[in-house]
Amino acid sequence: MKYEKIFLSITFLLTYFISIILLPKGFIGALTIIMVIPAFAAIISILMESRSLKVLLNPFTYKITLKGLIFAIAFPLIVIFLCGSSAYLTKQGVLSENISYIFLDSIKITLISLTLFIAGLFEEYGWRGYLLPRLLKRYSIKRTNFIMGIIWSLYYVPAFFILNMHFGLPKAVTYVVLQCAAIFALNYCFTYLYTMSPNVILPSIMHILWNNINIATLGYSYNNVSYGFIIGNVKIINGEGLLGLIFLSIFAIYAHRKFSNHPSLNI
Repeated sequence: MKYEKIFLSITFLLTYFISIILLPKGFIGALTIIMVIPAFAAIISILMESRSLKVLLNPFTYKITLKGLIFAIAFPLIVIFLCGSSAYLTKQGVLSENISYIFLDSIKITLISLTLFIAGLFEEYGWRGYLLPRLLKRYSIKRTNFIMGIIWSLYYVPAFFILNMHFGLPKAVTYVVLQCAAIFALNYCFTYLYTMSPNVILPSIMHILWNNINIATLGYSYNNVSYGFIIGNVKIINGEGLLGLIFLSIFAIYAHRKFSNHPSLNI
């Protein structure tokens, strides 16, 4: 675990430092920098361990299965659709007046995301390309998934907290807990995808699709600005809000049961 600890130390120290220093000043670009840190930490850890550049390509060498590719693209779209439709049906949100424009914009964002998945790769190279397979060598898939969920949630805590502070401390704490719970549940989906194919390109696609389509269609959860298909309280309707947590948790339960078919997974 020596090099995994180095990876986590670099990731958390840099992430927390950048979050605390830059985000309070309104430097939103810090979020992009934070996404790069896991890949940077993974590369450093790999080179310290193996001193071989070739090893850096290992997460890309696995076969990309059609089933995995379909899941990576369809899953975020389905969950976000369920959040939006549920918000509308339960009157937690209303249809935007600019729905035709937003629809075309969402298609454009989807296509761009599929092409420029490199943005998701920066973060996923560290989590699913480096840490996940190493934990799977030591623990069962259920335990590994739980550990990954805790780590991934804690990774976002300072950013979530600082960006939500303008709502006031009590609401900020509530929103951080809500978003971290959603991230923990979302982690099940990424681990489930890994069982289909461990190629890091797939979670990179799913990650960037989730980020971009979620914001474009259901609003920006950090400042509670709703400008997508459905207009409403973003903390409720967003994929990382209450409705998102519900649907992600349902899938997490399903995935947890499926993991029983893979008590150990060392690819």
